[in-house]
Amino acid sequence: MNTKIKTGMAWYKEKDYPKLRLLFTDGAKFPEFYDEWLGSAEEAEQRESARGLEVVRVVIDPAAFAAWCKLRKISPDAKARKTYARHGSLLGGRPPKD
Repeated sequence: MNTKIKTGMAWYKEKDYPKLRLLFTDGAKFPEFYDEWLGSAEEAEQRESARGLEVVRVVIDPAAFAAWCKLRKISPDAKARKTYARHGSLLGGRPPKD
């Protein structure tokens, strides 16, 4: 049996992108426009897939992610996004619950 290792990737909806940039403590590092982010994210996704990983997109909702971070008393930053996506990948792409 050839099972790929799953890796979670934080994914954003275009309508939520401006809110997320404001929410993330490192949001100023993100491209200003969603299309720029999307191109970069799709390239990263392809690189991970080429390495033999199964990439699981975990969509981040601004309100749910903010509540998730607040409950854990953590900043909504890159580390939190990675943890959120990792947990979501184990749930088949569903965002983790509180």
